[in-house]
Amino acid sequence: MKTINFDNGVREYALNGDEKNVIRVNVSDVNLMHRLAQLENKVNEMLGSAQTDELTGEALFKLDTELKAAVNEAFGADICTPAFGTVNCLSPVSDGRTIFESFFEAFLPAIKEDIESFAKVRAEKAAAYVSAAEEFE
Repeated sequence: MKTINFDNGVREYALNGDEKNVIRVNVSDVNLMHRLAQLENKVNEMLGSAQTDELTGEALFKLDTELKAAVNEAFGADICTPAFGTVNCLSPVSDGRTIFESFFEAFLPAIKEDIESFAKVRAEKAAAYVSAAEEFE
């Protein structure tokens, strides 16, 4: 079988230095920022509702499932399994934040840097195309 190799915009992020536990995200996807904005709204809505509800074990399980589904949908890939495994993403970590908060506070700056890098390359390419087109006029 032949193999075709090309840059498809996917970047890999090893979690906590473990290169066997990797998240893959297509940071060149021009729809990603829109989906992340939608995700932020969904998460805020879910967590806002949870603050007014009684958080029983069943409610926490349901919220964990819904949050993970929303995150995976936004990224177009399963990033929650490598990030959280079977742990409820609302579980607290040593500093009192949830593992969900801890993960995204580390992950978002890294992915933002890669998204901005791709956006810069796209802008440069677009400027080159416009310049070339203007020469033919």
